This record gives sequence, structure tokens and C-alpha cells, in this order.
Amino acid sequence: MHPDADGDRKYGPKNETAKVCPLKQPSPGTCSPNPLKQLLEERYGFKRLLDERFSPEMSSALFEAENRELQRLLEEAAAFQISQDSGAEALRHYRSLLLRTGNYLTAESRIRSELHCLALTDDLTGFYNQCGFLNLGTQFLKLARRNSQSVLLIFVDVEHFKVVNAEFGHAEGDALLIRCAEVLRKAFRDSDLIASLGGDEFAVLAPQSNGQGEEAILCRLKTMVKQGNEKDHLCELSLNTGVARFDHERPVSLAELLARADKNIYEQKCLRMLRPMDSIPVLSGN
Repeated sequence: MHPDADGDRKYGPKNETAKVCPLKQPSPGTCSPNPLKQLLEERYGFKRLLDERFSPEMSSALFEAENRELQRLLEEAAAFQISQDSGAEALRHYRSLLLRTGNYLTAESRIRSELHCLALTDDLTGFYNQCGFLNLGTQFLKLARRNSQSVLLIFVDVEHFKVVNAEFGHAEGDALLIRCAEVLRKAFRDSDLIASLGGDEFAVLAPQSNGQGEEAILCRLKTMVKQGNEKDHLCELSLNTGVARFDHERPVSLAELLARADKNIYEQKCLRMLRPMDSIPVLSGN
């Protein structure tokens, strides 16, 4: 055996200057981290990311899915001694997949909400459409009955609307409907249910209270229409109104209430039949 063999084994090989070179020991902090342990520590950051990006319900569901996948990987690592690096990479890939899934579900939920809103609202006025009014109005009356509250249904149609469409075009007809919507917004409270029923017809459900009786409402409407007509418009806005009252002690369906209000408008029109038919009211200077 070479005379320095024992020394090499004990102290390490000599360098070119015959000095003893001790074997290097790994310094603290240079050991490669355990990949799965590192992923466990990353879970807190992943949970914060979920909480920031998604709703609480969605965040919890995605985090629970991540936890199940982590448990599966740990069980596989214990049973089959799979590489920790490959397990860590698989979990990172799964987390990326969860984020994409969460983004997709969030977008889908938003689209569904927007479609539901579109299905219940009128594009031109922003009010509920007939479908929305029938659905929400029925619940509105149920709540009024439960609270022993009377409700007024005001049925409104825009006078001369079809003639305006024919004579001045649909753009002017739409402008007339938009002005009617502005009048209704100003005349009624935010808690009242306003709807565009299609064409030139509108309906409002308004709980009856002090300052919210039939006469007060019709007076406000008349005032708002008059103020609106003072501005520069091609055609004056004129409204026909019919009113029906929902009595919580003798409740009727929303359809019946609409029929009564419509009949009230028809009766008022019949009373005006003896008058000569008015021409389309056009403001002076136009």
C-alpha cells in the first residue's frame, strides 16, 4: 500500500504542495430543500391568491380540491416511493389547472348573471321587461299582503306613439319612450317596481302610503311631463294612465290587477271620444 494511503483516507488527499486538504462539509443552508415540504409552505400563498381572485365559496372549493390532490400525492409517495420532485411538479401543475378552472367558472357565472339580467330587463329604458315584471311583481304583491300593505298599480301608455313612429320614424318613437322612462324615474321612488311592458306601455307597482296615494302620484306625473315638454323636443310627451288598487284583505293576481288598470285607461279614453281627435302635438319652432 502507498505510504500515504492511510493519511488520504483519514485526512483527505494531499495537494501539489503536499499540504493536507480536509474533506468539505456542507455549510448550513446549502442543502437542497425537500420539494414537498416547500410546497406545503407555499400553500398559504396559494390560499391567499384564491381568496384575492375568487369569491369565498369558490376559494374554499378550489382549496379543498388542492388539499385532496396533495393528500393523494403524499399517499403515493409513501406507498410507491415516487420522486419528490415529480410529486411537487404534479401538484404545481394541478394548482395551475385549478386557477384556470376557477377563472372559467367565474367568467361563466358572470355571463349567466348578465344573460339573466338581459332576460328580465328592457334594453332601451333599463326597466324590467314584461317577464321581469310578472316574476318580480308577483313576489312584490306577496310581500305587500304579508305586511298588510295596499299597493297601487299604475298603467301608462304613450299617446300618439304609433303615429309618431309612422310620421317621424322609429328613432323619434324611441326618444319618446326614453323621455317617458325619465318621467317615471323622477315621479316614483327607488323602492317602486317600474317596468316597460313592450311597445308604448309601462307599469308601476307602488306601495300606498302617506304622500303616495293615487292623486299625489298622478299629480307628480303630470308635473314631470309638463316640465319635460318645456325642453326642446320635436314631439310633446302625452301619457294615458290607468290605476288599480291591490287590497291586501281581498288580494288578486297581478294579471287581474293589470287587467283592471288597462280597463281604467280604456274607460277614460272612451270618455274623451266625443272630443275631436287631437293632431300630433308638435312644439312650436319645429
